[in-house]
Amino acid sequence: MKHLTVFLLMMCLALRTATAQPGADLPPPPAAAIPAEVPLDVFLEQRVAEELAADGTILSRLGVALDVELVGPQVLVSLVDPATRRAVASTKLDGLPPDREAAVASVVQVAANLAAQLTVRATPESAGVSAALAEDRRLRQEREDAEARFRQEAVWFGDSPVMFWSGDYLVSGTASHIYMGEEGRRLSPKEYYKLIGRPDLVEALHRRNASGKRLAIGGGILYVAGITLGAIGASADRDEVTRGVVGITGGIGAICVGTILVSVGLYRAFTPPISTAEAQDLGRAHNRKLREKYGLPVAVSPYVDASGGGLSVAGRF
Repeated sequence: MKHLTVFLLMMCLALRTATAQPGADLPPPPAAAIPAEVPLDVFLEQRVAEELAADGTILSRLGVALDVELVGPQVLVSLVDPATRRAVASTKLDGLPPDREAAVASVVQVAANLAAQLTVRATPESAGVSAALAEDRRLRQEREDAEARFRQEAVWFGDSPVMFWSGDYLVSGTASHIYMGEEGRRLSPKEYYKLIGRPDLVEALHRRNASGKRLAIGGGILYVAGITLGAIGASADRDEVTRGVVGITGGIGAICVGTILVSVGLYRAFTPPISTAEAQDLGRAHNRKLREKYGLPVAVSPYVDASGGGLSVAGRF
């Protein structure tokens, strides 16, 4: 009896297992394992870009990207700059079909029209206008650079106040100097002649300096000799009147001649071989050549006023 009871229990268990549905006792899959539906705007951006590329319209070549924005029932379709996300062209749809594939077809047509507008804007004619504007900017920059170089190399004249003694009086006056560039670097006559390409004036300046120094030295020697001769004449005894007169007279004459020679020598040694007016004419010619060298109009001339030097279209050199 005991064995019969165990046998019946085992048969019942086997029948229950055979009639059970497969997987009926398994727990349901977690929610994360069920794939979520892609948002409509993201879906449209991906599919529409693919459809346009298949038709030969590649948005990246136009420098734009597709942006679809759902605003309630309306849809804003835009072509935007990928870097700034600013809209280059856009339009609005009142609604979309409920079927996603039909919505893709609607947005494809709208996006294709927007891309066509961009293609019209980038015609060869507009490209030619852009090229002309770029060339104009390049030429304007070249002119500005040339003007800057000219202002650094141009020469101009300016007067500075000087004071000197004339007898018992202190007299004020002006002296003309040569300057270069906007910074106003002062040039010596030698530097100026080299700058304007006049080696003959450099040589003439050397000769004047050398001869002037020789005259000044000779005049100084004669001046000292005159003082010595006058002192000897003045110290002569009364019975040597003739020698005294000759000494004093000769000494005075030597002093006068020596003074003249010193004055002439110093003037010659420290003055240029050409006048200020001639130097200004050479400066104008130098500036004119500079402007021609840099391809600039030649109607501009340097000016000088109380505030310093500069350049003016209508000025006086």
